[in-house]
Amino acid sequence: MVSKPGGLDPLYRATQAGRDVVEPRLGASTLATAIQIGAPVSWRKCLRGLKATQGVVEQVTDEEILDAKAIVDAVGIGAEPASCATVAGLRKLATAGVIASDADVCGILTGHVLKDPEIVVRYHRGELEDIEAAHRNAPISVPAELDAILRALD
Repeated sequence: MVSKPGGLDPLYRATQAGRDVVEPRLGASTLATAIQIGAPVSWRKCLRGLKATQGVVEQVTDEEILDAKAIVDAVGIGAEPASCATVAGLRKLATAGVIASDADVCGILTGHVLKDPEIVVRYHRGELEDIEAAHRNAPISVPAELDAILRALD
């Protein structure tokens, strides 16, 4: 598990160093399984796109990703943890003032909400080592009866 930035960040490292080549970062891991790629296949396209749009790359931790996912979930949008890395990065860039508070931003979250359900449940139960779960919404159990469900919703 990666709880600090710096694990699976070959694109970030390349852009920070001003390199036009991405060096693979093998052996690191993340809870956001869909981005657990230390050697991204399309890195050339990524670097071209960043240059063409004057884009920026940021690092995010597993905790930042899962907190962003909890916020995304709370507003009714279903996305997997790896997609929520986009939101985590945007939040971090906005906090740092890189993105203006009045800027219009589009973040694309393509991964289905049920891609990593076990991680989501463990986050909300507070069962992930080194993850504080600031936006935890602990699940509750109720009998499979309409009245019990309605009472729990009140």
